[in-house]
Amino acid sequence: MSSDLFTSLTTMVQTTDDLRVLEREIEQVKSSIYSTGQNDLSTVLKEKVRMKVAELLTPALSTKPDKAIDEILTRLKQLPILRMRIAFEPTRSTIEHFSEWLAQNTTQHWVMELVVDPEVGGGTILEVNGLYRDFSLKEKMAVAVQQATQRIYTQLHV
Repeated sequence: MSSDLFTSLTTMVQTTDDLRVLEREIEQVKSSIYSTGQNDLSTVLKEKVRMKVAELLTPALSTKPDKAIDEILTRLKQLPILRMRIAFEPTRSTIEHFSEWLAQNTTQHWVMELVVDPEVGGGTILEVNGLYRDFSLKEKMAVAVQQATQRIYTQLHV
C-alpha cells in the first residue's frame, strides 16, 4: 500500500467519529473481498461505502487486497488522538478550522476527539497520551477570582 493512499484516506478523518465511519467502511470492504452475491466486493464499493473511499481503495485491491486492507486498518488504529474539551457543540466548519490549524501548526495528522463540556467556559482543555494542558477560560477565571479574593482579604486585614 502506498503512503499516498493512506494520506488521501486520512484527509477524510478529522474526528474520532470520522475515523469510526472510515474503519467501518474498510471493514465492509474487507469482508466482501471473497464474498459473492449482494455482499460481493463490487456491490460494497458501489453501494455501501462513500464514493471517494471506493475510488481510493479500488487500485489497492487489485493485488493482495487482504494485505492492503489490513495495513490500512493497522495504520488507522495508530493515528494519534487529540482529546479536546470545549464548551460548545462544534459545527463542521469549526471542526475543519481546528483541523486546518493542527495541520498548519503540527507535523502530524491528528484525529480530534471532541468532548462538549460547558464547564470549560471558553478555550479548550487538551489531552494527548496522558499529557494535559488547560487553556480554558474556566481555569483563567478561577485564578482571577482567587487573586481578587486574596487582594480583598489582604485589604480588609491591613
